[in-house]
Amino acid sequence: MFLYVLFYIQVPLVVPAFLCLVCLVILCITIYQKPTECFLAVIVITGGVPAYLIGCRWKKPKSIQNKLDCITKYLQILLLVSAQDEDYLIDNDPLTETSSIN
Repeated sequence: MFLYVLFYIQVPLVVPAFLCLVCLVILCITIYQKPTECFLAVIVITGGVPAYLIGCRWKKPKSIQNKLDCITKYLQILLLVSAQDEDYLIDNDPLTETSSIN
């Protein structure tokens, strides 16, 4: 049984402000020292935006969604990572079985 407790971590306002300042300084130093590599990194990161929009945000037609579901199930079975059926787990739980061991 898990108890879900909602709590907040409280830190002084100086800590996140200092962290943002340090990240900004590191970013500026990197851009100043190696602008070509930073530009290429920005291009690679920007290239992920269309992949996200097509793969996650786009409401796919039902036929495409069904094909993707079939591919997902096939890959899960092939790679042995498929989730087991919950009813199977409940019916075959070794802790709840009553066996006669003498």
